[in-house]
Amino acid sequence: MDNILDDENLIELKIPDVAYKILNLHLNNISDLKSVEPYEHLSWYKILKHYYKINYGDSLKLQKDDIKPLTDLYSKINSGNRSDYSSYDILKYIYIINNLQNRLSSDKSLGHKFAYDNLSLNMELLYWIFDMFKHVYNNLFVDSCDDKLKYSFLKESNSILSYLIDHYNVLFSAKLHHLPKLYHIVTLKYLKQLVNTMQQEIFIKITINNSKSKTLNYSLLSKMAYQVYLYYNDENNVNFFLQNRYNNFYASASDEKDKNSKDYVDFFLELSNTIVIKKSFWLIIAVYYHCLNLYTKNSKHGEPISILKVFLNNYSFNEHHEEVVKLKKQLINLLNVITKDNDFIYHEEVDTSTEDYQQVIESKITPLNSNKFVKLEENLKQFSEDPDLNSKIDKMFHHILNLKTLELESIFTAEKEDFLKVQTENILTENMELVTLIDYNQLESLCCENNPIIEDGDLDLASMHKAIETSKYKDIPVIRKQVDYLRQKAVEMTSKATTDNQIALQNSLNNAIENDNKLFENVKLHKNEIDLLKNYDNLIKVYESLKQKSGNQEINLIDYEDPTKDIISQLKEKLEIFKEIQYQRNLLLKKFKPNSATQEEELKEHNDVVKIILEIKDTELLKQKFNEYISEKYSFETSTLTALSTQQKQVSNDIESLIYQLQSAKTKNTNNDNSSNREFVDFKQKLSDALGSFQTFEQNCKECISYYNSLFDLIPKHF
Repeated sequence: MDNILDDENLIELKIPDVAYKILNLHLNNISDLKSVEPYEHLSWYKILKHYYKINYGDSLKLQKDDIKPLTDLYSKINSGNRSDYSSYDILKYIYIINNLQNRLSSDKSLGHKFAYDNLSLNMELLYWIFDMFKHVYNNLFVDSCDDKLKYSFLKESNSILSYLIDHYNVLFSAKLHHLPKLYHIVTLKYLKQLVNTMQQEIFIKITINNSKSKTLNYSLLSKMAYQVYLYYNDENNVNFFLQNRYNNFYASASDEKDKNSKDYVDFFLELSNTIVIKKSFWLIIAVYYHCLNLYTKNSKHGEPISILKVFLNNYSFNEHHEEVVKLKKQLINLLNVITKDNDFIYHEEVDTSTEDYQQVIESKITPLNSNKFVKLEENLKQFSEDPDLNSKIDKMFHHILNLKTLELESIFTAEKEDFLKVQTENILTENMELVTLIDYNQLESLCCENNPIIEDGDLDLASMHKAIETSKYKDIPVIRKQVDYLRQKAVEMTSKATTDNQIALQNSLNNAIENDNKLFENVKLHKNEIDLLKNYDNLIKVYESLKQKSGNQEINLIDYEDPTKDIISQLKEKLEIFKEIQYQRNLLLKKFKPNSATQEEELKEHNDVVKIILEIKDTELLKQKFNEYISEKYSFETSTLTALSTQQKQVSNDIESLIYQLQSAKTKNTNNDNSSNREFVDFKQKLSDALGSFQTFEQNCKECISYYNSLFDLIPKHF
């Protein structure tokens, strides 16, 4: 069997070139395109300047450089010279105009008439989408366009037409009028069906040409060829359009005065005749490859003979067309080869009882659409992933926002304010807890490097007296009254708290009040010593009296190793860590202050928020997305705060343990002291502790009053 076919060279089907011929769709000869005004060159500067004038009056001026990326790109694609720009440039322009349209409250908000006297910005989009289609399709007729390029251009054309059909209800709204027939849905489906068909034709050609060195997949070819036939045989989108001469679509068909001219061409008739011939080609090709597959791949004889005989006997071949006749001869040759093989060897039954070749083909061949193309939406997506382009767009259209967008942007503002307040309150509360811990354990006094004990064991009473006497916080009862007044005022102002923000402020105040009480309780323990330090004369008398009474006995410091020294050194390290934690928190606090961002940061945030609003319409989802954005934006700060809180808890535990060790060591030292010297040593320690306590009190008072002043700034914003 194979030897017969090889010797007689009957396997290779010779498909005529006209089967792959690209149809001239005569896109430049559409009747009503010739009767409308040509596309008017736009001045985007004037259009947007007019928009600014209507919406902002004289408060905001548009400069030409503000929209230079748009005007430069538009000048490029509207130069009139096709070689100056590409589909990529048109896609970029469409992406920019889409972005502009999304920012407008209505696609008529610009108040400018675009193509065909339409106020809708959709018309500008449509004009350039169609221009891109015509530009791509016309490339098919360039001499240098090989099969691979043709396939690429047909894929791109398919993508553009599919986009228009898929988005027809959005793009072709009732707002558009005076639209040429090129833009009608009937035309779009007609064009897409033919482009779809030619794309599959070229794919078949490429498949065959690439398989010269290996056996063809005849089954696959028959299915794809049959699909081409069905595309051309489509009644709704192709035959109806051509046979009914849809709305006199082509100019020459309705131009009566030219009908007698030798140059007159009826484009409807030309396309119809070409499609009839192509349709015949591809049906014959489908039958041929299907039968060849049955014979060579499946070793069947009776079935392919039956199909070939029914088809040859009942199909109406155009005997006047040379290429159709050649294809018919190849069918007959194939039939003869299979019949000869069957008669000599296999003797399979042949059924030719039916005359309905269409029914036979439909039942035997499954059509296959091999067409693939990248959706236009995917091509546009590349621009959304270009940060440089989007930054330029954001700067160009920064002031173009509709009322709905502004309303939704206010939701973001509120969510951000809440977030910043919560973070601010957390920082203030944790810092206050830290200060309270330092004060309660008198860490400043314990770790003070400038301890007023001089080498001979005496105290520098003059410096201790001066430290308290010169402080503006020396009158503790007066300071207490001042803090009580501030506290009472704050309590009254927050007494009617109901909202989350109000309750948060009230909770913060309660924490502050608790810390205030601890502040005065600690300093109260040293009231007598502090009062004595204020009165220098009495201080000297008491000090000298106790010193004399002790017999001036001193501890031998040469052989004595103080067990508290190492503990105090460790406490000092912990105190420094506390101060660093407080410092880092205060730095972060500045980041959470409203209006702390730079102008560039504010612009970026605004543009990011607008993008989110344009993508999401549901309010609840929008809030969720806003919170995700805010959390991500401040992720470094919040994670740092979490780490600082963890560190503070650990250091607090360490300090508690060290304080316990220090107290035990001091108790042991006291028990070992000479009883006659103990009273004087205790007195000096009390004076030192009192000074340390006062200095801590002084620092905490500053922070306390500062806190209330900050609170009084926040309360009016929420109550």
